[in-house]
Amino acid sequence: MNEPEKPVLVSYADAADALGVAPETIRGAANGPKARLTKCSGLTPNTVRVDLNEARRVIRRPAGV
Repeated sequence: MNEPEKPVLVSYADAADALGVAPETIRGAANGPKARLTKCSGLTPNTVRVDLNEARRVIRRPAGV
């Protein structure tokens, strides 16, 4: 039986760096009425984390980049 994938919670900047996109791309995917990323509370107030595995599934880099 497969175990569920554990989330890898990272900052917007860390997710952007890992995926080779701008932090604004991650922020946009996590906010607004059509948010595609689940946000999680960070370790300190006013910090937000996203699941890097989820971001990899959601964020598509333009072809040729």
